[in-house]
Amino acid sequence: MTYKGEVFMVDGPRLLANTPLGEAVVQTWGQKLGRNDLLTLQKRLLNAQRTKCDTDDDCPPTKNNHSCRRPGSCEAGARGAPEARGKCLEGTCALLSEKTHVYDIANRPWLLPYIAERATGGDRAFLVALIRHASAEDPDDRPSFAELVGAIDRRVDG
Repeated sequence: MTYKGEVFMVDGPRLLANTPLGEAVVQTWGQKLGRNDLLTLQKRLLNAQRTKCDTDDDCPPTKNNHSCRRPGSCEAGARGAPEARGKCLEGTCALLSEKTHVYDIANRPWLLPYIAERATGGDRAFLVALIRHASAEDPDDRPSFAELVGAIDRRVDG
């Protein structure tokens, strides 16, 4: 966030293999990699592997400073998205997506909570409600990043 109140996002979610950009990466790198390397690229970089699960413990977490799964691995007050900690939803491990980063924006104390803490009146109430919406347990219940930014833009312009 700049001193003028401008907010920028400098990180993005992992690519999904079934998106146009993900397909382009696989197509480009696939020509230079062997079959096993390509499978590794699809599973790790593109987060394209669907894993069956019975419990959250069956699902792999992301790195500690992202999942906040281990005590002390994240800054005080931070919570990792359920899918970053490893989340079993309806028998399948939830994949990372832009909704994971929407959760991060709402649950890292130096991002949206930092701005909300300094806001007053109706703006503060609006941001707290937005944080609550972006913190939904199920990624399908969260706004997309575009919807999140759109809501803020409408508030600013309205």
